[in-house]
Amino acid sequence: MRATLRVRLDRVAGQLVTPLLPHLGDRRLVLTPSGSLAGTPWSLLPGLRGRPLTIPTSASRWHDLRQWQLLGTGRVGLV
Repeated sequence: MRATLRVRLDRVAGQLVTPLLPHLGDRRLVLTPSGSLAGTPWSLLPGLRGRPLTIPTSASRWHDLRQWQLLGTGRVGLV
């Protein structure tokens, strides 16, 4: 089971996470998955392990609740 899980997580990460890693640096990532991706164990994906993640129910909900006190560059990226 562990080997199968690892293969599937690697496959998902290869398609969704790995292409974004050069752009993310070590910043926190906000994910709003929908549909079949909603149950994905994001913190187990290669490239996201140990990274601070926020997974709100929707991007608009996160935006409404967020106190826009951006640190550093003050940039937000949306994909």
